[in-house]
Amino acid sequence: MGVKDGWWSNPSIIALMQKGELLAEGRMAEVYEWEDGWVLKLLRAEWNNRETAENEANKTRLAHATGYRTPAVGEVVEVDGRVGTLYERFDGVVMGQALSRDVMHAKRYARRLAELHAEMHTYQAPGLPSRKESLIERIASLTQLSPKTKHTVLDLLNTLPDGEALLHGDFHPGNIILSGGDALVIDWIDASKGPPLADVARTYILLTSKKSKRVTLFGRIVLFLRDSFQRTYLKRYFQLRPAGHELLDAWVVCMAAARIWEGIADREGDLIEMVESGLAKL
Repeated sequence: MGVKDGWWSNPSIIALMQKGELLAEGRMAEVYEWEDGWVLKLLRAEWNNRETAENEANKTRLAHATGYRTPAVGEVVEVDGRVGTLYERFDGVVMGQALSRDVMHAKRYARRLAELHAEMHTYQAPGLPSRKESLIERIASLTQLSPKTKHTVLDLLNTLPDGEALLHGDFHPGNIILSGGDALVIDWIDASKGPPLADVARTYILLTSKKSKRVTLFGRIVLFLRDSFQRTYLKRYFQLRPAGHELLDAWVVCMAAARIWEGIADREGDLIEMVESGLAKL
């Protein structure tokens, strides 16, 4: 589906249109109904600038051009003083929500997650930025790691193979919409090209349970289900794409270091420990 030439860029038409019902919301944006089979992803105040919206729109267009399961992209617009982007509407349920309602079938969702990820990595998007280059920049700027640890991670990263595969950069159940047997992957703001295992390691970290000294019985059950989901995801992914399995631990170290750069305070200690303990095991 495409946007009619010039239609969305007409300021008088945009001014007359109003966003509809709030469909979803996340850390960076809210998603509203729009018209004619489109939704509006409207940035929150902290990220409300055209550069952020254009960056994600351009990366999504490049990913969409590969033929992989991505939404078509419309124009970047301004509504109510906020910058937003029009994306093709795809009605379904977010995998994360489906999982929370149907935990008895968690392994089925984990296998589906792995299958979608393995499929993604069969595509190439040469116009996207290099994942390894962005990792080097992020890790080099860290102040939370000692200079020795930081240099060791960078040296390790330089030994790992590069690649040209389409990478999402934030692939988890919250960024997948399911509709029957179909699926759409959204939120391509950190998309890149590179080695598939960098993307797999990132997902592994996102699925890793946060450590806690005090966990209730219910909490232990949740942690068990999460860890089981993670193991099932990895097992299915490497059934489909076994190459390089032995390099996953090294990639986890590098991706954990890069995630520290994101400044997520309640995960920082876990991530530092993941880097240090991972280096000790290599």
